[in-house]
This record gives sequence, structure tokens and C-alpha cells, in this order.
Amino acid sequence: MAKCGYCDSTIIVGGVKQGDQRFCNQSCAQRAMLVEASRRLDPSEVATQVSRVHLGNCPKCGGPGPIDVSTAYKIWSALVVTQWSSSPEISCRSCGR
Repeated sequence: MAKCGYCDSTIIVGGVKQGDQRFCNQSCAQRAMLVEASRRLDPSEVATQVSRVHLGNCPKCGGPGPIDVSTAYKIWSALVVTQWSSSPEISCRSCGR
């Protein structure tokens, strides 16, 4: 049986083939392409860009940094139905709160 080239799951039927690799679905195939592309980036250039964003202005309010990544949580509930989600946000400390 084949294994997914990204998540290492066993592929029983179907899957997505790209070149000589096989993936369990299109999502894993796209993630594998991103990982491969990230390996070609220059680490010093990545560090420079991260530092520039970190010390820049907040993308939400336009205020001064430092900028960081925080997690925003959203909960919605009505009687017996509850829905929740979380998403990362890039913002200054006050916007992150």
C-alpha cells in the first residue's frame, strides 16, 4: 500500500499523484509543495523579513510595533448548539488583546 508523501497516511484507494510522489488528497499535495518551496529560501533573508515585520507598524491599527502573532478565539452558542474557532492574527499587543 502507498503512503502519503506529506502526512505519511496509508492510501488505500485513489490519492493524488505528482511526479513520483503520491499524496492522500490535494491538500497534502499543496502542503508538500509549500514545504519544498520553503527549503529553497535563504534563512538569512527570512530572518531579515521577519525582523522587519516584527519591528514595523501594526497591520490592524497602524500603530507602532512590536508586532507578534496571537491566537483569536471565537465562540458562538445558541441553546444546544455551540460553535468555536481559533485563528492566528498578526498585530500589536493591544490589538491582540
